[in-house]
Amino acid sequence: MNETDVTPCALNCYRNALRRPLLCVPEEAAFVFDRDWVAQHLPHRPPFLFIDGVQAIKDGVLCARFDVDQTQQLFAAHFPNAPSWPGAIQIEAMAEAAFLLYLADTKQRPSEVAAGVVREAKFMRPVRPGRSVQLLGSYFEDGLWITVVGQVLQHGHVCAASIGSILRTYLTDM
Repeated sequence: MNETDVTPCALNCYRNALRRPLLCVPEEAAFVFDRDWVAQHLPHRPPFLFIDGVQAIKDGVLCARFDVDQTQQLFAAHFPNAPSWPGAIQIEAMAEAAFLLYLADTKQRPSEVAAGVVREAKFMRPVRPGRSVQLLGSYFEDGLWITVVGQVLQHGHVCAASIGSILRTYLTDM
């Protein structure tokens, strides 16, 4: 990753995300915002909505939860003898968490932003079926881009972290 492509704050957040949870929320924490609230803010819909509800929003980080068993068909096909949640889906889920925080904070309409680029993603532990994951997301505004940092946690351990950028298409459609 070219470190000059992102703000220093975003880069620091990503480096922290590789080492430890960005926000510690008990796995069993109740939803502060349910799936209906999520659906009001995100344009995604099942089977490509990977957030069941939001457990916390604190210090610029959103913590959401998703029951990965809802995607059992992926586990059945992704290494049947050692099932794991595909990395591409983890990146999508992390981006959804950060994107949701951005949309909730700014009151933007979802049509005003579009996917951009995955700058880097690292997978430290496999995500296994049988339990929920916590998806943590944060964002940093950077001119035409919104830089998003995300994490996947299972059993309190960092399984994956990513950093990417979302282009603000409403500025480029002129």
